[in-house]
Amino acid sequence: MSKRKNIKKSTRPNLLGIFVSITFVAFVIITIFKFTSNDNLSLSSDQVWCANCQTYHDRETAEQEKEKEKLVWCINCQRYHAPDADES
Repeated sequence: MSKRKNIKKSTRPNLLGIFVSITFVAFVIITIFKFTSNDNLSLSSDQVWCANCQTYHDRETAEQEKEKEKLVWCINCQRYHAPDADES
């Protein structure tokens, strides 16, 4: 009878498989965490970007500020100016 050769299996493919599995699981966990804990970054529909402050403000306040900045035609002085500005 012939002798059997003991073939030693390499552990390199096993380690590579474990590394790929751990990387995939970590990627899935991080992705799920980012989607679920995105509360402070979510933008609701009642917020608008303010170029002056470089942040978001609620829409109602932004519309009030925009209304204050509008120029209107003044019959008295025959010019456009802000509604609150009194020109003499």
